[in-house]
Amino acid sequence: RLKEYVRRASNVLDCGCGDGVNIEMIWRGKAEFWGIDISKKAISFSKKRLQSKNNVHFHYDLGNSSSYTSGGTTVSDLANSFNSTISGTTV
Repeated sequence: RLKEYVRRASNVLDCGCGDGVNIEMIWRGKAEFWGIDISKKAISFSKKRLQSKNNVHFHYDLGNSSSYTSGGTTVSDLANSFNSTISGTTV
């Protein structure tokens, strides 16, 4: 059902992405996926899990995502362009 929710999205933000399993489930090549989490260990695992996907970006963040860049683009730059946000594993 989550996949249906984001199927038309072009920029998807996963807040509290954890190990990246939600992004892995909904991934497709025609969108950009951004995962943010406060756990360095989770981000490290996510990057390894989805390393073959060039349209997936993960970032360790304690609340200042504006400093993160991927290809010169910051999360803040994209703040108004996310057309889907998920947070399936955030407690």
